[in-house]
Amino acid sequence: MKALETEEGLSERSPRGSGRRRRVRETYERNVRYYERGCSLPYGSLAEELGLVSTVHGPSWDYNLCSIDEAMLVATRRRTMESVDLASKLGAGIVVVHPGRESLGGYFRDHYERELLAFYEGICRYAADRGIRIAVEAMERIPKELLCDAQSVNRFIDRLRDAGIENVGVVADLAHLRRRAERPRGLLRPHRAPHQQQ
Repeated sequence: MKALETEEGLSERSPRGSGRRRRVRETYERNVRYYERGCSLPYGSLAEELGLVSTVHGPSWDYNLCSIDEAMLVATRRRTMESVDLASKLGAGIVVVHPGRESLGGYFRDHYERELLAFYEGICRYAADRGIRIAVEAMERIPKELLCDAQSVNRFIDRLRDAGIENVGVVADLAHLRRRAERPRGLLRPHRAPHQQQ
C-alpha cells in the first residue's frame, strides 16, 4: 500500500521511508547548526596548534557548475563562494571543488568545457583574494562526469595555469581512484607555473 507524502514526511504506513526522511532532516539540521557555530569557534587556532592542515569541501550534491540551467549555475557559484568564505573564516587553506557533470550526456560538450574553465578561473580568483587554494577533485568514470583521468585533469590544470591561475591544484580522493582502478601517481605531478612555456 502506497503512503502519501506530506510536508511532515511519509505516513506511518511506510516506516522505512518516514524514518529515513526524519534522519536525513535531523542530519541536515544538525549540520546547519554545526556550520553556523563553526564560524564563531576558534577552529583555525586549534587546527594550527594541533598541526592540522584543514580543507573545506565545496558543494557537490544537487549542484552542477556546468549545468545548462542558468539558475543552477548561479546557485552553484554562490554556494562555492560561500565555501571559500567558510574556509577563510575557519583558517582552512584549501577548498575542494568537484568538476561539473554533463546535464545531457554527450551533448553541449563545448558548453561544458567553457563553463568548467570559466567557473574555475572565477572561483580561483575569488579564493586567491582570501588566501585560499582551490583543489580540483578528479572523479571516477561514471556517466556524465567530467575530468575522470589523470591526463584530462592535468591538461585542465595546465589550461588554468596558462590563464595565470596559480592557486589551483589537484586532490586525489581515494574513493574515486578505487573505482577508476587508476593509481594516484598520474595525478601527483608538478604542474607548470603560469610563466613557464609548454
